Formats: sequence, structure tokens, C-alpha cells
Amino acid sequence: MDISSARNKLTDLGFRNLQSHHDKDGKLLVQFGALPSENATMTKSPFHSNESDFIHFTSIENLISILNTKRFRLYNLINMDDKSEIKWANDQLKFKSPVNNELLEHIYCFSMCEANIIDNNQAKENLLWKLHGRDGNGIMLKLRIVNDTVCWHNYHLIKVKYNIDDAISVQYINEHDIQTKLDQKICSFIKNPIYNFEEETRIIFENRKYYKVTVNEWERILYPITIPDKLHKKENILYFEIPVFNFYREHQDCFKAPSMLPQNYELPKIEITEIILGYRNSEEDESILRGKIKLIDNRIKVYRTELAKNY
Repeated sequence: MDISSARNKLTDLGFRNLQSHHDKDGKLLVQFGALPSENATMTKSPFHSNESDFIHFTSIENLISILNTKRFRLYNLINMDDKSEIKWANDQLKFKSPVNNELLEHIYCFSMCEANIIDNNQAKENLLWKLHGRDGNGIMLKLRIVNDTVCWHNYHLIKVKYNIDDAISVQYINEHDIQTKLDQKICSFIKNPIYNFEEETRIIFENRKYYKVTVNEWERILYPITIPDKLHKKENILYFEIPVFNFYREHQDCFKAPSMLPQNYELPKIEITEIILGYRNSEEDESILRGKIKLIDNRIKVYRTELAKNY
């Protein structure tokens, strides 16, 4: 690999040239490679997921909050379980700059798995329940993305990689090309191989300063509105919310891009298709949840995992 071929390979990952500076003779001094906000640039990337059906583990309390607020929460990277994961990718890709707070505070994540990873695989499902489903006391949501991800703006649907093989051109550029500076956001697409069993897919949302929409008269942020999570002791853990599609089928204007963005952009439309209770939840829990869901959206199926017969 040489610098020219490495630069060409960056476009396969979604990188686009943000800006470049030349001397008076036209010689390139420095160029900045960014992962643009339009998800359309990522659809041919090895990091993009083409699936539409996913599973997401949570607690009963969090599920009730989702149903009451009619919103999903995306948390910033400071809230990640593995505190070193972004640093690991940053080191492996040979970025010269350390991971900074701007990246961790202003990139948000919603973690899922492609639903097909547990098809006819009870061992895999059992492992995920133990790790992410409160050892059978939690909830597994089956989710479906119902709009075309090409329409997304500031959001990426990312299939996490557990090595840097697909981003080796990034490593090469960082080691050998002093003229090219790359966006460290790609570090949120890659995790340490020891987590390979998770097979995680993420919705990544970027909220760095130049993407905020403001109301000029008051200099007030209109979108997105981020909220400090006061339940966490650690500072700067923030979340923001996107609508749950089940509640807004007849009011889809809330998924349109905020003002000042082209109108063909949309927020992710994510619906809940099934709610599966863990193997340690009681029949009473199931009955209560069935009653609540019946009042909200009777198209959502509610049942206990088949693993319950083993416990």
C-alpha cells in the first residue's frame, strides 16, 4: 500500500474531503478527511449494516420509561460500559491525537444486535440475556427500522468491527501521510476483539458544534436538545431522545429533518415489534405488561423467552 492507494480506500469507508489548504504554487499542505453527516455516504462502507430487524436489551424500568415518554434515549460515549474502547481503537489506528472530550461528549450511541444472530441459537440468546438482560430479569425488545437509512442525517447505522482490518488504510494514513488529518469518529465503529461475541450494531449520532440548529433571535439550541443524566455520578453523561415510531404513525412530521436542513432528511424511524420478558420475570409481570401494551399498540407482541422452560 502507498499513500495514494490508501487515500483512495478512505472513500470506501465513507470519508470525504472536508477542506484542504495549498501553498501559493498549488501544492497540498494539509487536508482533512471527515465522515460526513449524510448516512448515504456510508451505505457502501464495510461498517454499514443493511439489516432492518434488531434486538435491544433493557430493564423493565427502562421499558416503562420508553413507553411513558414515547422516546428512545441515545447516550454519549462517556456512558459506554467499556471505558477504554474508544482509546483502544484510537491507539490501533495510530491517531496522533488522544481521544478528546469533544468526541466522547458529542457522539451518541444506541446499542443493538441484528435479530438474526439468535435465530435457532438458544446458546447465543442465553449468553446475551446473562450479559445484557439482567441475567433473565430484564427485557429484550425486537425493533425494526422502517425508513431508508439513506435519508438519515447525522445518524449512522454501524455494524461494529472487532479488528481494524477494514480500516487498515486509516492506520496507514495516520502513520505515513503527514498531509492528511482524519476524523476520529471512526473509533466509535471499532471495538477490542475480546468483545467479538457481542456482535453489536449501533446507531451513532453526531452532535459536534457545527451540526447544531439554533434560533438566531435568542441564540438558543433548537435541535438536538441534550439532557444531563442526573442518575449517574460521573459528569458530562448526556442523552437525547428520538420518537418511538409506534406512537407517531399518524404524525410522521416529527421525523422530518429539523429546520435549516434539506427536507429529504429524516430521523430514524424505529418501531417496537415484540417485547420479550426474561426467564426470571414472573407471569404477573407478563400480565401487567400485556395490559399496558394493549392500551398503547396491540400490534406489539408480548411474551416470555422460550429459555424460561430451562430455568
